[in-house]
Amino acid sequence: MAAASALSRLLPLVLLAAVIGRHGASGDGGFPIVFTDTKCTPPAPTWSRANDSAFRANVLALLGRLPSAAAPTGFASTHRSSRSGSAGRDRAFARGICFGDPPALSPQYCLRCLSIAAKNLADGCPANRRAAVWTDGCFLSFADTNASSPDEASYRYKIVVGALVDDDKSSARFTATLAALAERLAPRAANASRMLATATVDVPRVVAGNNSSAGSSTTVQVHALAQCMPDRPAASCGRCLQESARELAKCCWNMQGGGVATVIGYNCHLRLEVSVPITPSVVESQSIPDPTVSVRTGGHVRGDPAAVKAAQIVASQYADQRSAV
Repeated sequence: MAAASALSRLLPLVLLAAVIGRHGASGDGGFPIVFTDTKCTPPAPTWSRANDSAFRANVLALLGRLPSAAAPTGFASTHRSSRSGSAGRDRAFARGICFGDPPALSPQYCLRCLSIAAKNLADGCPANRRAAVWTDGCFLSFADTNASSPDEASYRYKIVVGALVDDDKSSARFTATLAALAERLAPRAANASRMLATATVDVPRVVAGNNSSAGSSTTVQVHALAQCMPDRPAASCGRCLQESARELAKCCWNMQGGGVATVIGYNCHLRLEVSVPITPSVVESQSIPDPTVSVRTGGHVRGDPAAVKAAQIVASQYADQRSAV
């Protein structure tokens, strides 16, 4: 129960309400998608387009059936070939995963998340041999082979959302602590039956003082999720998560003020949430400023601290609804 509760808090982005209100997330029947990253890989220059129509038909068939196949367990990998004797040129592969453990994520949520991802992928990459899409809750990809390319294996995208604390010395220690936690989760996830590991730990937090004060120390709660594609070898999973943890350490984000950091890739997913105490009665009595938001590879998504705190409350409520869908 504790693990499921922790995961339910991990899954929504902290700025859920603020970002949706500002940017108009896409979804199905009120289902919010806060973050979407679609990557369409161009075909090799030497590739013949003779079998593209058959390949495309197979891709669309896989995208249509994969969400239902993945929903019960949170993962599915499948392939399809429409013609024998075509040397596999029209063969297509697809796989999809929902982030988190099925006890904390309902099959209905997983189905809807992957269905939206499949539509985005079909519409966004109509002439590609390899493509992938990431959202807050799931990942879906298709390709003409089941093996990851070197570019896919090394691909990482960092998303940081939260209230940052500008204290270089204490932030460096804090970041190192979180990166070490992420690295410790890597072998646990690699050797787990679902290739998933979680942890909830209390981490010391230093609050900087003024010129006459040395500051004070308290603790924040950190929820961590490390997850791999279950169709990958354990050794590959461990390496993928270790590399993601190192990306986290290089990111230099100061999340002592609370927030969520995610490192996404084709074969693994790493997510850390830093929770700070919130007094709902105080936040609810304040207006929520319109946050300034920017997203870039390896960068930060920053919002007004009051908006961050208020959105944390909404995100927590949304997580409870999500697990009950």
